[in-house]
Amino acid sequence: MLKHLFVGAVGLSSLAFANPYRHPAVPVHQPAPVIAVPAVRPPPPPPQAFGPRMQDAQENRDDRFDVRRANVLMREFDMAMARRDLRELRNIEARFENFLDQELAEARFSRDRRIAQNVMNVQRQLSRLTGRIDPHALNQKRGLYSRAVAIAEQDLRDNRNRGGFGRRG
Repeated sequence: MLKHLFVGAVGLSSLAFANPYRHPAVPVHQPAPVIAVPAVRPPPPPPQAFGPRMQDAQENRDDRFDVRRANVLMREFDMAMARRDLRELRNIEARFENFLDQELAEARFSRDRRIAQNVMNVQRQLSRLTGRIDPHALNQKRGLYSRAVAIAEQDLRDNRNRGGFGRRG
């Protein structure tokens, strides 16, 4: 009996060192992972009604917002000038520069060269007056700010007149 146990032990140990290429491996089937599927599907997105018109409506809202924002800045500038509030004048100057940067980016994005050129001209003239608060400079700034408001209003009129047809530029 001891002989059979010894042979059995040698047989098992020889299988442990057996050449894996000599005996083909039997694949072990593992269970497939469980995927949780939601019980309710989300509703499909609404169809875009008249694709370009939706974009034109958004542009129109953006342009109206720009005109309103420019008019508010202009009104705040006038009030700060009347109060001779130098800190507020500097704050409004920075906000107008930011407004003009955004208008320039919109004009470049929409490839409207005329508006981009007008905004760059206003920016160039305002850069010469940056930081100045003498009466002459403030009057020049007010004129340039009103020109920026006029540019925003013209952009709004152009978009309304175009009616969603044609291309800018």
